[in-house]
Amino acid sequence: MKYVVFLGDGMADTPIPEIDGKTPLMVAKKPNIDSLAPKSEIGLAKTVPDGMKPGSDTANLSVMGYDPRVSYSGRSPLEALSMGLVLSDTDIAVRCNLVTLSDEEEYADKRMIDYSAGEISTEEAKELILYVEEHLGTERISFHPGISYRHCLIVHDAKVGSDLTPPHDITGKPIKRHLPTGELGDLFSELMIKSYDLLKDHPINQKRIAEGKNPANSIWLWGEGTKPSLPDFKKKNGITGAVISAVDLLKGIGKGAGMEVIEVKGATGNVNTDFAAKGKAAIDALSRGVDYVYIHVEAADESGHQGNLKDKIYSIEKIDADIVGPVMAYLKDCGEEYHVLVCPDHPTPIATRTHSPEPVPYLIYKSDCEVASGVDTYDEQTAKSTGIFVAEGYTLIDRLLSSESEVEKVQGIDPDIVTTAEEGEIVLAEKADDAEEAEAPLSEEEPKPEKKKKGSFKDFFKRHLLAFIIVIAAIVLAGGLAAGHFIATYHLGFVHSEEGLTKAATKDRVTTIVLKKDVTLSSDLVLDRTVNIDLNKHTLTVEGDIILPLEKSSSIGYKKGGKYIKGGKIVANKLTVSGTNDLLLYADLEVASAEINAAKIEVQGNVTATASVSMQSESIQISGNVNAALSLAANSALTLCGNATEVNGGKTLTLKCGTVGSVIGTEGNRPTVYVYEGANAEKIVNVENFYRVTRLAAPSEILVLQENGDFFCYVSEVIGATKFAYTLNGVEKTPVNVTPGTTV
Repeated sequence: MKYVVFLGDGMADTPIPEIDGKTPLMVAKKPNIDSLAPKSEIGLAKTVPDGMKPGSDTANLSVMGYDPRVSYSGRSPLEALSMGLVLSDTDIAVRCNLVTLSDEEEYADKRMIDYSAGEISTEEAKELILYVEEHLGTERISFHPGISYRHCLIVHDAKVGSDLTPPHDITGKPIKRHLPTGELGDLFSELMIKSYDLLKDHPINQKRIAEGKNPANSIWLWGEGTKPSLPDFKKKNGITGAVISAVDLLKGIGKGAGMEVIEVKGATGNVNTDFAAKGKAAIDALSRGVDYVYIHVEAADESGHQGNLKDKIYSIEKIDADIVGPVMAYLKDCGEEYHVLVCPDHPTPIATRTHSPEPVPYLIYKSDCEVASGVDTYDEQTAKSTGIFVAEGYTLIDRLLSSESEVEKVQGIDPDIVTTAEEGEIVLAEKADDAEEAEAPLSEEEPKPEKKKKGSFKDFFKRHLLAFIIVIAAIVLAGGLAAGHFIATYHLGFVHSEEGLTKAATKDRVTTIVLKKDVTLSSDLVLDRTVNIDLNKHTLTVEGDIILPLEKSSSIGYKKGGKYIKGGKIVANKLTVSGTNDLLLYADLEVASAEINAAKIEVQGNVTATASVSMQSESIQISGNVNAALSLAANSALTLCGNATEVNGGKTLTLKCGTVGSVIGTEGNRPTVYVYEGANAEKIVNVENFYRVTRLAAPSEILVLQENGDFFCYVSEVIGATKFAYTLNGVEKTPVNVTPGTTV
């Protein structure tokens, strides 16, 4: 599965009189994006939380799946990460723009002419920032060059709390009321004033003035913050990710999240960027195995800040033609299913020339799960018309990664009758049979209508579809309000309480139970069929026993991107799982005892039991600690990476990492034990065989010698082994028998 985000920074806008009350998205020619619209989920998403300033920092964090209220520590620290700067816990980073100010004598009387100093080149800017560092840098403060007009100031042993204004918010305005104040206001103002005296007559600026370009005659400080801490993207989502962007902010988010940051030659962060090179870089990343690529394009945002309508429309058209088109062509032929998200991070209206916090239009297309949106184009107006609204922008990634169609067709329905669940999924409401059933949203496949001849009821229905939906929605809403509760039309059981869990457990239509909060059940949880349990990072506590049959394979954990990863906890008296299929347990387990019999058992998490845990399977893999006595059936093979108190019996035990207190065999159930280098078994009693496994070196290159037509590869002297295996160019070769003490 491949995932691609096409992020047009600042692409959304408000109606503009010069283009008949339309927006740049509405008038731009974007056939590739618009071709996806009829078969995609389209709606509005709020990417900037209430109370936070709208900006590319907070909004891009949202789109990438991070709640800014939790993960945001300031803009400049993220840019500092991209520049390779290491911050201590007591450092602050501050964005340092090179700007053009007017030439009034007093600094405070000047106006902000250009927040980008005429989009100064990186080479010119670097020389100017190093010049400022030479004259204003101290042991406490240091200036670091970035790209074009965007640079960084580091202040050691400092605190945030300064009131700073982004320069693009005051273009054409006097700066007097926007000079720094607060914690470090005096220091920052002093640095800005001194920088003007240093830069105004610098040879680079004299040359720029002679060429008719805006001089970079001052620095402007804003966007302070402290050392960032972002959860690792791969661990969080279970997929590899890469970021393509020209701006340090996005590169910093990528580095902070442990993603690959792809440098693209010719990417400038403005309308002159090499759009096609970004598309090619994305295709290259996808073709070499990257799962998720975030393509960020700054050009539309820069055009919005400059009030340049023509350039903004041009930027959108270039994104569609040079990036979306080629990448979509690759995805269609790559042989894998794929999901794409198209959206801005925030609006940057031409009228205001600055960011705004309004919801943005988004489009999600899934090759394996197309939906009928009811609209033919992608823009602000069509997104609003669908009635779909995602209140928490950071949950967009859940919708993108999900392999399931979580949204019924919703068209022309007011968002007020759509319930936005905690994780961002939108459910269309219908009347519940009783109050208990409202806790467990259920689903059934609706029968497909018979095809009608052309010109019959089908055409009439199409023409009046919107009216039908509005009428039906009104009836549903009235009935739902009268009953006071709703359910959704899914095979998912969303559980908020003990009653909801009990109801979901007894409904055959529910194949996956999804916890929306921590839930405690005061009795046994006896399931008469196989279900998956999406703990959703919550804890399921069952004061009695849990009994789960394995008529099919079952997964328990946290579902992200269509697959389960580690997350959440199961607490119970006893867990009993039995059947001929697989159990995947990606959660911590705390029980008095457990009995698990399955074709395959895979555990990612810690297992704690006051009594014992017994497992029977020809393939058992545990990544985590087992704080219990673990008993294995005679045919069971366990591979363990983690600590364990005691392991009894089994056919084989392979300890790849960690320490096992005791390995004990019994008559007729004596395991063969393999302990890898770095791992340890402190006590071994009554086992069939014991092997200490030492890994050989893995050279990147081996010289092959030719002697009389034969080729020889001398790798290592193998002592005390009877078989030798190796991997060549990623292919595992068949093990060969060897005589102990010989050279292989």
